[in-house]
Amino acid sequence: MNEKSTERVKKMDKLYDRIQNAIDALTDAIDGMYDIVDDVVLLEDYYENGSWLEDFEADERGEIPEDASRGILNEDLIYDILHEYDKKLDFLVKYEEEQKKGEL
Repeated sequence: MNEKSTERVKKMDKLYDRIQNAIDALTDAIDGMYDIVDDVVLLEDYYENGSWLEDFEADERGEIPEDASRGILNEDLIYDILHEYDKKLDFLVKYEEEQKKGEL
C-alpha cells in the first residue's frame, strides 16, 4: 500500500468536497437573488409611491398597534437593503458579462 498516495488522495478529496460545497452555496445564493426580484420591486414601489410615508405617519400618530412588527418603518432599513441588493446584483451582472467575454 502506498501511504503517501493514500494520504494525498484523502487530502485532495477533502479539498474537492470543500470547493463543491462552496460552489453549491454560491449557486443557491445567486439563484436566491434572482428569485427575490419581484419582492424587491414591491418593496421599492412601497418605499417610493408614498405608501411607506403614509404608514410611517400613521405609526407616528399611534394608529399602528405597538405590538405590530414595524421594523419596515425605519427608513434607513429599506434604503440600506435596496442599496445592498443593487450592489450585489450589479456585481453578478458584471461577473456574468465578463464570463461571456472570456475575461474570467
